[in-house]
Amino acid sequence: MATIESLDLATLTNNPQSIAEALEDVLEVTAGTLGQLKTDAQQAKDDIDDLKDLAQTAYNTINTFLDITNLESHRYTSLLDSWTPHDVVNSTTAESGIWIQRMGPLYMASVNIYKNVGGNLNPTVSYHVLTLDSNITHPTNIVYMGTQHYSNANNEDYTGLLRIESDGKLKINFNNQDNNDMVISGNFIGLDQ
Repeated sequence: MATIESLDLATLTNNPQSIAEALEDVLEVTAGTLGQLKTDAQQAKDDIDDLKDLAQTAYNTINTFLDITNLESHRYTSLLDSWTPHDVVNSTTAESGIWIQRMGPLYMASVNIYKNVGGNLNPTVSYHVLTLDSNITHPTNIVYMGTQHYSNANNEDYTGLLRIESDGKLKINFNNQDNNDMVISGNFIGLDQ
């Protein structure tokens, strides 16, 4: 049985609270098993508090990202540099042009356009297709929205990069392998980081 040698019982009053406090002090000083358990418990509590803070931050970030109360959508049919809206199905005109949608930092583009490029073309320059107006909030950084391949009997077209720049310009790079028409028909998505 262990003894507590530094505890002077003669100085204690007949008070349970006083005795408990004296025992606690002695156990902390001796750094025995109970003292270590108390230290470990405090560290675990601190770690849990830190995790709660991280969880709250993650929750706030997710809610900001998925802010569905701040949605924007606009269809563009007036395009630059001889790009033309394209009805793929021809049974509706709602698909032609470029639909831009924004949900927080997430940008989506549904694109159905074409341009007569006058034969095979592999440009090394960007084509400025449109500039977002005030209906869509411009990103703070370049939003890279991906690539796309379009192929039919007459065309073999590659959209190398579609992006929205911080000034609201939607630009593309492409490679037209066949025929005179460059066709872009696809959905693109990107994140304003």
